Formats: sequence, C-alpha cells, structure tokens
Amino acid sequence: MNEEKERLSVGGRVIKIIEVVGALAIFAMTLHVLANVVGRFFFNQPLQGTLEYVQYYYMPILCFLGFVVAKYLKSHIEAPLIFDNLTWGNRRALVIVNAGLAVVTTALFAYFTLTNEALHGLEVQATAGTSTIPVWPVYFLVPAVFIALAFMYAQDVVRAAHGEIDERNEAEAALDEVFDESEFDTEIRK
Repeated sequence: MNEEKERLSVGGRVIKIIEVVGALAIFAMTLHVLANVVGRFFFNQPLQGTLEYVQYYYMPILCFLGFVVAKYLKSHIEAPLIFDNLTWGNRRALVIVNAGLAVVTTALFAYFTLTNEALHGLEVQATAGTSTIPVWPVYFLVPAVFIALAFMYAQDVVRAAHGEIDERNEAEAALDEVFDESEFDTEIRK
C-alpha cells in the first residue's frame, strides 16, 4: 500500500521520468558507439565527435540523474555498523546533523556550479575541447541535480525532526523475511 502511494506521488512520477531519460541515454549512447565502431571498422569512416558526445552528454546525464534516483530510492551505500548500535534519539540527531550538512553542501555546490560553470559556459558558448560541439547546455544539469538533492536532504531533516527515521534498511528486512521462512531459523539465530 505504501509503495502504491509512492508511485502515485509527484516525486515517484518524476523519478519514473528520470529513469526513462536515463534508459534512453543508455540506449542512445549504445547506438552511437556501435555506429561509430561499425563506421570505423567497415567503412574506415568513424562518426565525428563520438567521444565528446559520450563524455559531455551521455555520461553526465546518466551519472547525475543516477544520484537523484539513488537518493530517492534510498539505494545509496550504507555502513550501519555504528548507526545500528545507537539509541533512537542519537540516530535521530545523527540523521538531522548529517542531512543538514548535506543540505548546506549540496546547496553550495548548486550555487557554485551555476554561477562559476553553467552561466559562464553559456556566456562563452563552451564547446567540447577543440571541436565545435556545444556542451554548455549540459552544464545546467549539475546545479539542477544539486538543487534537487538539497531539497531531498532537507526533507530528511524535517522527517527526522518529526521522529521519522528508518529503523531498518531493506536488506535487513529481506534477511529477516528469509530467516522467518527458513526451517533453519532457530538454529541460525542461536
């Protein structure tokens, strides 16, 4: 039921759109590189700018949008060794402090990448190295992603301030489910 609400939420819809854009970027990159290899191998005529398009368009789209999806789906790497041994109040305080620091950091990254890179790239009409391929439009993706991450971390601060912190991660829940269904459950847990 909770997953259905998440799917119907605005954030869930945005994440689905981001996932589709990412899938299209992977597909386009694959076709582009394949066409370059076929052109180079069979016709001795590679596609001009393939490296630049992969480097300045496909990969930033995949990586930066992946950060947003991972944060939304809580699929980032966790090291729960210390966190799981803290009291609930200390967990809550740690989440508030860490998420608060992440808000400040990502907001600063958004500001500096917008003012120092994206706007400057637009002003000079930045291109990929010595080629004529314009890359300045992609520069605006970076601050947009950092702004999205800042809002997501701000939501974490608010949730933790209201006492809503994740008690267990999905891996622990899955392991508990496996143990509950296992015939060796009592022997393993002893």
